[in-house]
Amino acid sequence: MSAANTVQIKRNPATYRIEDALRSCAAIGEAVALEWPGRPGGRSLVVFATARPGHRLAATALRDELAQLLPPELVPTTYVVLDALPRDAAGAVDLAALPSPDDGQLGVRQYEVPAGPVERALAAMWQELLGVEQVGRNAHFFELGGHSALAVQLTHRLRQQTRVGITVRELFLAPTLQHFAAAVSQRISLDRGMAGLAPLHA
Repeated sequence: MSAANTVQIKRNPATYRIEDALRSCAAIGEAVALEWPGRPGGRSLVVFATARPGHRLAATALRDELAQLLPPELVPTTYVVLDALPRDAAGAVDLAALPSPDDGQLGVRQYEVPAGPVERALAAMWQELLGVEQVGRNAHFFELGGHSALAVQLTHRLRQQTRVGITVRELFLAPTLQHFAAAVSQRISLDRGMAGLAPLHA
């Protein structure tokens, strides 16, 4: 399925910066980064890439490599590996001919049941905010469709419940459920002391 005439895709200074970082990745042959409509009402950063001869591209490895080169908010959430990038008659990359990310090779994380009350409460919040049916310990907030506006909503809700200064930056630095839960627990413990910890609820 082509993206042409179905979604509004964008290139901007952020996507160009991502492409600059991609050029330093040894396994990349060619790549283009785009903003793609996400859910609900947000936009996701998507990379379409080809492998350099003699190399194999893996979404997880590429994401980890870009995490060393880019700030957390610019690390793309979705990676589509192609044999070749589509070209128009002039030889430029034909953005309208790129496949939908839903049809591409997406990174998938193994499901593991949330452990402990904080992880379970956060999993319920993520399910509600992101519109997904299941969130495991290894779930990545931004891979599930999260974006900056939803991150603000999440941290605002957490601050209301815990009355401690949990920030969006903490989510960007620890975007998986188990790591963010650990950061939240640590922040609550440091700011209030375990004796004053109110139960976190969804």
